[in-house]
Amino acid sequence: MAKDKERSIARTYFTELGKTCKEIAALIGVSEQTLSTWRAKEGWDDIRSARMSRVSVRTDNIRQIINGLAEQRIELDEDLKKAEATGNAEETAKILQKIAGVDDGVSKWNKTLESLTKEDKLSISDHLTVMERIFDALRQFDEKIYLSTIDFQEYYLQQITANG
Repeated sequence: MAKDKERSIARTYFTELGKTCKEIAALIGVSEQTLSTWRAKEGWDDIRSARMSRVSVRTDNIRQIINGLAEQRIELDEDLKKAEATGNAEETAKILQKIAGVDDGVSKWNKTLESLTKEDKLSISDHLTVMERIFDALRQFDEKIYLSTIDFQEYYLQQITANG
């Protein structure tokens, strides 16, 4: 039973927190070889990859990029004011060119973000399909736990139909 708990903790460290087998071995006292066996047998790499490529992760990354570009744009605006105040036409032109590049980047990243946001929407049919699979597996695993989720299932369906 202790190995099951260690394996569960190791899986969480690897798939959710992105730790290496070497780091996990030091944390929970299991050999790297054992971790590698668990990793291969249970498909931890695929789980980690799926978690890292989720739409929510990608949208957060894009928002960070857009925020960085916005900060650059603000700095460029300040530089532009200084260049205009000194009458340096060459410097003003260079800064305006940089501003145009940043603005173009923001525009493209916003379109990508909008596209990902649309992609992240699930239809009610998709929700139902996933729910059926999960709760059928739960029923096979433990009927009592499954029965205790019936009210939740109804609540969740009401939430997704109300929110579209």
